[in-house]
Amino acid sequence: MTTRLLLPIALACLTACASGGGGLSATPHAGVNLAGDWSLDYGRSDNLQQRVNVLLRELREQAERRARADMDGRGPVLAASVGGVSDRGEAIIALARMADKVSGSPLLNIEQDSERLRIHRENDFTLRCDTGSGSAPLRRDMLGAERCGWDGHQYVHSIQLPEGLSIHYRFTLGPAGDWLHVATSLSSRQVSAPFTVSRVYQRFDPEAAGYHCEQTITRGKVCTTAASP
Repeated sequence: MTTRLLLPIALACLTACASGGGGLSATPHAGVNLAGDWSLDYGRSDNLQQRVNVLLRELREQAERRARADMDGRGPVLAASVGGVSDRGEAIIALARMADKVSGSPLLNIEQDSERLRIHRENDFTLRCDTGSGSAPLRRDMLGAERCGWDGHQYVHSIQLPEGLSIHYRFTLGPAGDWLHVATSLSSRQVSAPFTVSRVYQRFDPEAAGYHCEQTITRGKVCTTAASP
């Protein structure tokens, strides 16, 4: 990845980790429009297996340090210095798999106007935000809570599910409007820190690229990577 792309993507990742989605607006900064078709750029996106391997290696190193500290009587002191980390490899892998599932759509089709925003994702559910009321929507039901809106030039969509699982999406449009960065952060009660996946999408013309597209009533234009019938 070039230095020109690294800086804005790194900043977007830092913002996603630091922000809880509060203080959202119903409208973005002037000129920010995510509408269009987007294709996942695998070369610029996170390698999930590498991310998991790094986290598991850090856990093993922490466990080894605690074990050595227990042997010489410094166990409680070391536990306090590392925050008493209690993450398990199984919990991290489960969170990583969920992150991959909710962030790995190869194609996006986004509709945006002053009243609503729809992010249609191949192989996943549509993210919907109705902003016509003039305030950032917050919806609650028996399945959890959902909040969406704009944090300046970035679109934020947060989902709170039962049993302490949270999904936080942050969409950042590139300066020239030709690429879209999506940071997806998952939090769980079983893991001490959020797991964030970084994906980069490139704007493209799906029909010119040979994708199969069709117009649907409920989901708008849907394009798939499957061959045309």
